[in-house]
Amino acid sequence: MRKPVGVFFNLVFLTLFVSCQRNSEQAGSYFDSLVVAQVAHLSKAKASLVKKVVLDGKSDQSIFTPDSASWENELDIFRQLSVFERPAYRQAYRIEDRVKDGTSNLFIRRYQATQKIPVPELRFYYFKQFRKLKKIEATYRQQNLLYATTRHLSMEFEEVAGMPVLIVYRIEGAQKMFLGDSVKFSIRSEVN
Repeated sequence: MRKPVGVFFNLVFLTLFVSCQRNSEQAGSYFDSLVVAQVAHLSKAKASLVKKVVLDGKSDQSIFTPDSASWENELDIFRQLSVFERPAYRQAYRIEDRVKDGTSNLFIRRYQATQKIPVPELRFYYFKQFRKLKKIEATYRQQNLLYATTRHLSMEFEEVAGMPVLIVYRIEGAQKMFLGDSVKFSIRSEVN
């Protein structure tokens, strides 16, 4: 009888250990932490959002004040960029830092993929020190049996009390269904 009980407790321990390890990896993600911080700040500030969507040439605009759940939903797409932090992809990037931006007084930390991966390019623009983040630009690609999509994502920040606070974000791209037409889209959201 002792042996099955011991095996059971070992399995429970192993399951808890693996699940805690996965949760700590997700919680340690740069983009997860960034989104959590932005949601908390923007919700507390009761920031409003001016959102312009263009879908295949047809445009629509809305103005609203998101609650924390809506901010989570709005910014969730940026969590997909955390792919660059996965152990499997750590060696898949050529990294350059403190590259001068030719159009501003900012520096760039650039991640350029050396193989085919979901986030082939990621750029962080910052002023003097990385913690003074001003902009993030990235490309995200996804392909499966039903569709292929490419998204260009960007976030712009303004420093408030020593913290980068989101002021504008954009998502642009195209999605091609394998048995259908391509759909082009553009979303520009300005935080007020």
